[in-house]
Amino acid sequence: SAGSRKPRSKAYTHVLSGSAKKEKMKEAEEHRKQAKAAMQRGVFSRPDPIAAGNYYRRAADAYKQCGENRLERLHRIASADCQMGQDAYAIAASEYTRAAELAEEADNEPIENRRKEANKLHGDAANAWTQMGESGRAGKSMVLAAKALLIAEDEPTFISKAALKELEAAVEAHVPDPLNRYAHHRQRPGGVVSAFVDPANPTESQNPELLKPFVVTSAYANENVMQIVTILIEYGEYASALYAAGANTFLVELEEFATISVSRAYATETILTLALGDVVEAEKTFVNHHLQRTSYLTSRECKLSEDLVRAIQRRDPEALEE
Repeated sequence: SAGSRKPRSKAYTHVLSGSAKKEKMKEAEEHRKQAKAAMQRGVFSRPDPIAAGNYYRRAADAYKQCGENRLERLHRIASADCQMGQDAYAIAASEYTRAAELAEEADNEPIENRRKEANKLHGDAANAWTQMGESGRAGKSMVLAAKALLIAEDEPTFISKAALKELEAAVEAHVPDPLNRYAHHRQRPGGVVSAFVDPANPTESQNPELLKPFVVTSAYANENVMQIVTILIEYGEYASALYAAGANTFLVELEEFATISVSRAYATETILTLALGDVVEAEKTFVNHHLQRTSYLTSRECKLSEDLVRAIQRRDPEALEE
């Protein structure tokens, strides 16, 4: 389930052993020395982060062949740090992401350490993608960073405030709160304020047109957000799930031919609003917003949503079971 976040073991293929592993470990150590040498300042030379990053990467690749999780991880991070210094953001993001995956898989390390390191490294990857202007990939890394905080040995029963905070931040990284119809359901652990709202005038209306450039419109943006919706539902955090669902709806409404996606998004909003016990808001949004979309009127999701609202209004348990 999405809730447990226990990483799947990524078995190394063709892991070396015996003399072959010994030789590959020597090769990795040699690359490590070359990387350190490349960063030394000499009388006639300056540090070369590009060369150092490439050598660290080769060392990491060699350690990977040897099945050395920790050593590969350390050298992926070193490579990424060097690449960041030279604006090679795509390579850096890839290296940080791989290092984060290795941290998640480090079963021999304390689980809290795994959570913190994987969270930080996915966050570093998000920063690298942001520097490159790849907001969609940055958003995906933010989701992975939040999910890393949910790594657990057993099926968890609650979500930490830190994880909830990061999941909600990942939502707004895709759709600014002033554009999200359900922003008022954001739980805001620690008193978080929207990055797009003036703290001095929190109720001041925002011009939607000025905020649209901040919306992530990549092909997989709504998939990132729907991952968050699913996680929050599994933890029973229906208010935050509805907040995330509102962002998802905004994204799919932008797509001209996303009829099925919009219908499912509307139904999700209705179900979550009812799960919060607010049949008044559920009906109001259903009538004033959902039914205004012609394509929704003939959908199965529309009939389901209407039947659910009516059943709860009439307090009809038999209708609900149907």
